[in-house]
Amino acid sequence: MATITKGKSFINGELVTPASLHQLVDSATVSGIVNADISATAAIVDTKLATISTTGKVANSATTATNANTASTIVARDASGNFSANTITANLSGNATNVTGTVALANGGTGATTAAAARTNLGLGNSATLNTGTESGTVAAGNDARFSDARTPTSHAHGNLTNAGAIGTTANLPVVTTASGVLTTIPAGIAGQVLTSNGSNSAPSFQALGATSTNANNLTGGSAGTVPYQSAAGTTLMLAAGSAGQVLRSNGAAAPSWLTLSEATTSAAGFMSSTDKTKLDGIATNANNYSHPTGDGNLHVPATSTTNNGKLLMAGPTAGNISWQTLTPTNIGAAASSHAHGSLTSDGKIGSAAGVPIITGTSGVLQAGSFGTTAGSYCQGNDSRLSDARTPKDSSVTSTKIASSAVTADNLAAAAVTESKIQDNAVTTNKIGPAQQVAAAWVSLNGDITDIAVSGTTFTRVSDTVVRVTRTNHGVLNQDCVCFNDLASPNNYLNGTWLVSGVTSNTFDFTISGSTVPSGTLTAQIIKVTRIKRKFRISKVGRLSNGNYRVFFENALNNADYIVLGSAGYGVNRDPRMGVGATAQTADYCDVRTSYYNGTEYNVDPLNVIVFGGS
Repeated sequence: MATITKGKSFINGELVTPASLHQLVDSATVSGIVNADISATAAIVDTKLATISTTGKVANSATTATNANTASTIVARDASGNFSANTITANLSGNATNVTGTVALANGGTGATTAAAARTNLGLGNSATLNTGTESGTVAAGNDARFSDARTPTSHAHGNLTNAGAIGTTANLPVVTTASGVLTTIPAGIAGQVLTSNGSNSAPSFQALGATSTNANNLTGGSAGTVPYQSAAGTTLMLAAGSAGQVLRSNGAAAPSWLTLSEATTSAAGFMSSTDKTKLDGIATNANNYSHPTGDGNLHVPATSTTNNGKLLMAGPTAGNISWQTLTPTNIGAAASSHAHGSLTSDGKIGSAAGVPIITGTSGVLQAGSFGTTAGSYCQGNDSRLSDARTPKDSSVTSTKIASSAVTADNLAAAAVTESKIQDNAVTTNKIGPAQQVAAAWVSLNGDITDIAVSGTTFTRVSDTVVRVTRTNHGVLNQDCVCFNDLASPNNYLNGTWLVSGVTSNTFDFTISGSTVPSGTLTAQIIKVTRIKRKFRISKVGRLSNGNYRVFFENALNNADYIVLGSAGYGVNRDPRMGVGATAQTADYCDVRTSYYNGTEYNVDPLNVIVFGGS
């Protein structure tokens, strides 16, 4: 409470005048004023306020300060030290990271937003990028005297061909092309060798010509009509051409010779006897007809007429003769026109009844079957049994036999689907109604996976958002979670928790959402790994540090008003004195701390976390 000290003291019997009364009040002093002594409606004016110079005396919330571009307000920085504004007049000291819009020429800019427009505004040509001169880092001017120098062309080669037109340094070598078409040479052969092909895509080579040629497409040393023959082993000679009508006659091991045929030629000196020649004459007179031998030894043709149309020339009843005959079953050896194949008759019948099924009998012979309800019979298409409501046999109805959405809730008996019939993680959130969801989310994981140190580890860009880690025998599995939270620039964009995919024995990948991975090789301090065993409405779990985990919800909860319960095991015996508690809660994730009874934080296996509420 305030203390008031009077301005004048009165003695006993002193006369109180208006002046002394005023002195009593006007000269009084007030000290020790506290907030309760000031009226709520005091309306203290600015002139009564002294300058506030102590740091922290005015909170930002007590002012109109904002980091937004708001007119007539005090400027405040946001959490990153940034603020928005329109025109700022200042002398810049330091570097500007970026400039939006254009900077006028008068202010040291180009007055343009493109390189072409900037060159135009600055009066520069398309290639005006460097100073002219003769030193490194300059360009030559158009009238540079060096352009008129008589200059020796630079020596150059085309593959193995030099600018002088040479291939190698040895004379008289054959030139061939390689598989890729480049000119090259092959080694010279020995005198007398010939260049021999070695097949497709293989260079030819010089080889000795053998004393005996085994294959030849052409022979020299003869003339038109000459015939080559062997006079001895490895020796080929030419026989001069004979006269028209002569035939080539063998003389055994001696050279062949040309022979003139005549009617007087005997079988001893020629090819045939006069009798054989007479027979040939008979054939010659009937060259277009069939003929047969008769007793005179000559060949004759049976007479033809219109009655022989469609007949065949066959052996006649007289031995040695042939005649025109009609083709019948008898003369072709057929027993009869009617025949059967097992139960199938010559006219295509099996049995005598219509509309019966065909079955196989003994040894596979086709025979008529029957319709019925016993074994060995067939069921007709309109059999009433085909429309009966039948109970399927156990395991006879597989998932592939059930059409999509064919089984509804009405088809299932009460409590028909037991827990053992439901696969792990098969029931998703949208399959359980809010009233049936006891827990908002839960997870069981191994949070004690060995860290991957940076030594011997590389991180390489695979695509715009995919990073590949290369480390021999890394031990990471698909769907494991890898966490970075201590990387500095320029690799700090990797900080976060990511799901592993594409695992091989020495590499694994993870995708960074909403970011672009720079090209090149990255470095990091450590990779912290966790492995989820079972989960419900949890997407991933990252280990921020020893004993501290961040559990991410699959879908954001409605609010952060939920309860986190947990249990953890530590060491071989799963020491029960481990504690689990939430250190931060948001709608997207919750942070969980695991510690020993003495407060020491440890990585644990297993870590079980369950969340209630948040709806």
